[in-house]
Amino acid sequence: MAHRSNIQDGFFAGRFPQKTAKEILKLLDNLESNAEYKGMDLERLRIVSAVVHKGTKLERFTPRAMGRTSPKFDTLVHVELVAQEGGS
Repeated sequence: MAHRSNIQDGFFAGRFPQKTAKEILKLLDNLESNAEYKGMDLERLRIVSAVVHKGTKLERFTPRAMGRTSPKFDTLVHVELVAQEGGS
């Protein structure tokens, strides 16, 4: 993994999950749109549960030199967000 340029105390080499962050933002936008469609008040909306489940495992092969292949496994995940109108 590459080094980050803005490392704070306690953090080591790593990377920022840009693709994952983009998908989570899309999920939050969908949550907001669904709540608005159901007539909920967006100002009082609170996320009460966030759960990630292991999804399907995709098994593929990467071609290598001399006619060989190497296995490549991708594990998908399912993200579940539950929102509720909170009183205040």
